[in-house]
Amino acid sequence: MRFPSVFVAAVFVVASGAALMACEHSQPVASVPPAPTPPATTMPVNPPVASAGALSMAMLVDPVTTPDPPPIAELRQRIAGRENESAERVFDNVTSLKTLTASELLGTMKAFNEALGVRCTFCHEAGRWASDMNRHKAITHGMIQMTHQINAVDLVRAEADEGSRITCYTCHRGRTRPQLSPADTVRRRPPPPPSGNNR
Repeated sequence: MRFPSVFVAAVFVVASGAALMACEHSQPVASVPPAPTPPATTMPVNPPVASAGALSMAMLVDPVTTPDPPPIAELRQRIAGRENESAERVFDNVTSLKTLTASELLGTMKAFNEALGVRCTFCHEAGRWASDMNRHKAITHGMIQMTHQINAVDLVRAEADEGSRITCYTCHRGRTRPQLSPADTVRRRPPPPPSGNNR
């Protein structure tokens, strides 16, 4: 039985809500250990983050029409000529997105900015991009793994429409806290001005 992709994604997003909120209140972590090797099965249990899954996050922004934030523009200049090399060879301390090229990694970082409505320093220390001292960086590693699990395993098992994917924006909608229900959005809006006609 096939379910509409919006329904399937909504079910997984709501089911993941507790994990999202738990991650958001977690303690700082020096580094994120690598995912355990999945047992041999026909369906991967915890596959590594693949380029295709990460690139769906980068597609949130159009690199041609959306300018890079200054730190990303500076890093692009610094890595000129090495854009197509592995991100882990070009940058220090790349742990969750090792399969990306250096250019794809920067595009994904830009997509995180857009999806959460933040700047690079929300997760990183300015000028010390490899540092793990900011707790939001550890949270992001967990979110990357969760997003990949939903896209590569859960949506496949649920027989969602081909091409169905979630991204950071699916829940965050340009805010640092996931928007898990319409009430989350309403609570964060200012109240409407009072009208003189209350019947």
